Amino acid sequence: MTTKWKIILKYGLDRTSPREKSATVLANKITTLLKELGLKQMEAGIHKRKKEGTWCSDEVNLEVATEKLPEILGIFANPRSINNSKGELDHLFLYIERL
Repeated sequence: MTTKWKIILKYGLDRTSPREKSATVLANKITTLLKELGLKQMEAGIHKRKKEGTWCSDEVNLEVATEKLPEILGIFANPRSINNSKGELDHLFLYIERL
């Protein structure tokens, strides 16, 4: 039996100038990885100079999650790994529930 997880991830990137373009490049890369993980965007927008997004899955296979989540978290930890981005993580909420 394959283990499935429900995953909710909410993040915000600092959009203060001159980092705004870098935050967009960073957000685009994260968006690609979240889609590959099987998450769907619930809401997005700009709030108080921060680019934010909330993503959710109905179910994700354990194998896929253990491959993609470390890559996503690594980008949040080291945003310069994406085209030397100067975007910065403002906040991150990660919820994982075994189904």
